[in-house]
Amino acid sequence: MSQSLLQLPAGGAVKTYLLHLCKQADAACGRLRDSADEEALHDFRVAIRRSRTWLRAFRRYLPIDRALQKRLRKLARRTNAARDAEVSISGLQALAGDLTPAQKIGLDWLLARFEEVRQQAYADILHHVPQAWPPVARDLRHHLRQMPEEAKPAFTQAAFELAASAEAELAQELTVIGGLQDMASIHQARIGAKRLRYLLEPFKENVHGINEAVKRLTALQDAMGELHDGHVLLQKLALAVDEAARLRARKLLELTLADPAGTLHAVQRGPTEQTGLLALARLAALQQQQRFAEAQSQYLGRRVRSFLGDVEPAIARLAG
Repeated sequence: MSQSLLQLPAGGAVKTYLLHLCKQADAACGRLRDSADEEALHDFRVAIRRSRTWLRAFRRYLPIDRALQKRLRKLARRTNAARDAEVSISGLQALAGDLTPAQKIGLDWLLARFEEVRQQAYADILHHVPQAWPPVARDLRHHLRQMPEEAKPAFTQAAFELAASAEAELAQELTVIGGLQDMASIHQARIGAKRLRYLLEPFKENVHGINEAVKRLTALQDAMGELHDGHVLLQKLALAVDEAARLRARKLLELTLADPAGTLHAVQRGPTEQTGLLALARLAALQQQQRFAEAQSQYLGRRVRSFLGDVEPAIARLAG
């Protein structure tokens, strides 16, 4: 695929690759109903994300009308809740080993809620996505095949210019990150690393240095992604503490009215969800600090230029 793309003008190469991504999304969409296929949703999301990245990046060569892009964005967002719930569940499970039995009451309580969200999100996906994707894919293919292709510029030159611009933006995003308080910039750096990786991936087998650059960008994206996901988990833990406190207060009120003596006293002295949730918040906050220290030692501050310095030569080779 990548070798044939390098021989095409920009419009033709973009069209060819987007049609290829449509096939990938078709295949993944067809697997969504298989409960044993744990990668189907991930594969579908990746194909859609890559498509959206290329549609935006190369819009000057193959402009797709905004209505169709909006439909594609809406479809992508429909899959977010399931992914977010899975990330939250995974994040909590990673912390479970450091909890006491009493603290695990809060863990189990919150896991049950996230699992309910995950199941509802998957039900929504299965209800909507297999029906929504085929007409979007049909219209996207129609638009792509109807668009005229210019003989110039060469795809290699267009890809180089866009990748170089994306790399410069990523450098700027990384430079402004000074601490965990800069979560908006961390999130943008994650998006920037992913955007640049998606632009380079089709060439990793045929352009020297691209494969290694993609690996480095993937590691950066993962590091920024873990920081962002950890921040989201801490926000969810804060909301969970509030919810658990409200539920406990309501339960205590009901018991007070029903049995002002023994039952209320026993409940007051027993372990609570809040104990576990606060322990999880402490562990998650410590984990965030450790993750940021690791990211800082590899990608941030004075490391920005040295990290991207190994990516830039690979990008330059796209231009020939």
